[in-house]
Amino acid sequence: MVGDFIQEVFNPARLAALRRLGLLDTPAEQAFDRLGALAAKILKSPIALVTLMDDTRQFFKSCRGLPEPWSIWRYTPLSHSFCKHLLTTDRPLIIPDARKNPLFAHNLAVRDLKVIAYLGVPLILNTGEVIGSFCVIDHEPRDWTDDDVSTLSVLAASVMTEIELRSEILYKRAALKRTEELNSELSEKATQLEALTADLEAFNRSLFHDLRSPVSSVVAFTQLLRESAAGPMSAESLRFLDRIEMSGQRMERILDGLTTLFGATQTPLRIRNVDLTGMAEQILETLRASAPDREVTIQIERDLQARGDTQLLQVALENLLHNAWKFTSKMTHACIEVGQQPSEDGQVFFVRDNGAGFDPALGRKLFVPFERLHSSRDFTGSGIGLATVKRIIDRHGGRIWAEGAPGKGAIFYFTLNANEPARAEAAEHHSAASV
Repeated sequence: MVGDFIQEVFNPARLAALRRLGLLDTPAEQAFDRLGALAAKILKSPIALVTLMDDTRQFFKSCRGLPEPWSIWRYTPLSHSFCKHLLTTDRPLIIPDARKNPLFAHNLAVRDLKVIAYLGVPLILNTGEVIGSFCVIDHEPRDWTDDDVSTLSVLAASVMTEIELRSEILYKRAALKRTEELNSELSEKATQLEALTADLEAFNRSLFHDLRSPVSSVVAFTQLLRESAAGPMSAESLRFLDRIEMSGQRMERILDGLTTLFGATQTPLRIRNVDLTGMAEQILETLRASAPDREVTIQIERDLQARGDTQLLQVALENLLHNAWKFTSKMTHACIEVGQQPSEDGQVFFVRDNGAGFDPALGRKLFVPFERLHSSRDFTGSGIGLATVKRIIDRHGGRIWAEGAPGKGAIFYFTLNANEPARAEAAEHHSAASV
């Protein structure tokens, strides 16, 4: 029994739970003192104590009737404690006369605090740890009745309610403080991110501008060199010039694509009703004019209406239809279809073709900048178009995905979430109104 008691006094889990309460070495509080006074009055006891026990002492959170200097110090060492014996039990400790009890007769509280009769109830947390006791003490022998035990048990439950309440308050204060710290860190990081984003935007603008001029010069001077050659150029020289010119033109396309991708990310959204049918018809009419000899069957569903930014959706649809036009270029009978279909996601638009298709295993690379699923020898391109489309759809609160198979065409689905653009449009109106 003594071994169990010593083990429980030094139990790390119990001590940690006690310290988390934040009640040790705290000032007296009326809530606990009122319960002590009530216990002393009802049970007609000169002393009533709310004790909290760590590994060296018992601290009195309330000490009704305790004589000086103990009432000033508000603690005694465990050598003066009857309450410590409650650490290993969930039952009340009932002592009619400590002088006649061999376990308590030599306790220093009998001599120094005149503790003769003792009735204590353990204070037990919801997690099972005993942190102290609620007790009443008499200076004379006393036969404690069942009603006495029942009354003190009820009052001890009220003490535990106060303790648990303070524990909850302490936990919420700590959580609130941590939340404030995290919010402060997040705000600081957001400010840093805004600064980095601004620097990156300035760098991108400068980079696109600075690169475009020399690249255009390479293409132009290649053409001038071809035209101003003093005599016929060798086949090898012409091949070199062709490669230089093609590389320069490809770099120009990449810069155009990067400029468009950058614009798709930074351009403020201006939400409107958009006629996707009319938009698709104009784009495909332009593509037909660029290759009048191609045989392409085009189907565009009537009255395709959407909510979004007209310019950005124009860029997205142009990229999707240009891809469909490009990847059906080797088909004898090409087919391109634009429409919509019902879905759990609401309105789902699609662009379908019967062209080269793609390997579904590589589908995750479709919307990654500069990732190409086809050789540039077969199909030219910058590798930025679909990444731009995804950025635009993301900004509209929608999503885009694709299905396809090699040689069996591809179909690109996309949604436009009306709720997100509505909030964006409201924010822009508010910003404009503020200006």
